[in-house]
Amino acid sequence: MEIQLLVAKRPNMFSIAEHPLNCLGMGSIEKAFTEGKRIDGELTAYYPERFLNVQQQQDLIPLIEKLGCTKFSAITISPMLIQTVNCTAIRIPCGEEDEPIGSTVMCNRNYMDVDFDKLFSQ
Repeated sequence: MEIQLLVAKRPNMFSIAEHPLNCLGMGSIEKAFTEGKRIDGELTAYYPERFLNVQQQQDLIPLIEKLGCTKFSAITISPMLIQTVNCTAIRIPCGEEDEPIGSTVMCNRNYMDVDFDKLFSQ
């Protein structure tokens, strides 16, 4: 399974809650956990950790791979998800709008406009 995991640094979670794509992919993820329903093809999820307990976060990627997912793209801040993938599947965006490491300031981005294919082709 191909995995593309964007690790957001201090995203604005308030803007995510109001974003129209807020729950993208969560219906499929819920059915994977509750019904064992197959996930054929690609799955994209934005901050899935908001809806999963710690054990589910650790089990998510192995489960969806077992259920037929061929490509998983997600934006996350969850160490539980990050630790389950190879480092080649992770991107941490760095740009001028990002605050320096150690800053407690929340970034104004929510990263939900990301083009996964473009980001991972670099």
